[in-house]
Amino acid sequence: MKCAKIVFAKYPEAGNIKTRLAADSSDNFAVEVYRFLLNRLFSELKNIEDVYWFVSGKENVEKFAKISGYKNIKTQTGKSLGERMYNAFEKIFSEKTFDCALLMGSDIPGISENLIKYGEESLRNYHYCLGGSNDGGYYLIGMQKGCLKKDIFEGIKWSGPDVYSDTLHKINESGSVQLLETLNDVDTLEDLKNEMKYDKQLSSFVEQMYEKL
Repeated sequence: MKCAKIVFAKYPEAGNIKTRLAADSSDNFAVEVYRFLLNRLFSELKNIEDVYWFVSGKENVEKFAKISGYKNIKTQTGKSLGERMYNAFEKIFSEKTFDCALLMGSDIPGISENLIKYGEESLRNYHYCLGGSNDGGYYLIGMQKGCLKKDIFEGIKWSGPDVYSDTLHKINESGSVQLLETLNDVDTLEDLKNEMKYDKQLSSFVEQMYEKL
């Protein structure tokens, strides 16, 4: 099976990144944490083929290409997050001969090369795969080409505590699903401190950043 990897990202610019974390610290601190997570994801993806970045804002495509080294960069389109995700899947499935696709965020500390490969492999036997985050959302959703449905992304209260459960309910009505491990999302300073207990790289980086605040 040929599987596309879609990554939603933002260009790391102070004031537009991790606003809740920024409210607990500063705009510069928040953007540097996001930049750290982004760079680590670049590293995890370096041995993975068929990666397509979808960035927020057409004006950021060229800037993101420079910092990432990727050429397959597209613009997110749509008003809601659900609409943007559906449009990204639709675009990839219509443009390329992929059998399946994974879509993931760019700011989850625990996303790894092995996890992405496991998600890809699971789509050989399941119609969907879904990886939940500890705040009730999800960090990754994958599907076989013929399983893309708008309903999966509609009627969801994005950023709420029931995003994962509501999405899983919709997916279960449409086909079989492989559940991936739950990972920590980092939206607030408290989230960041909790993740630092298990992530030595992140902990070291943040401690250095605190000294600069």
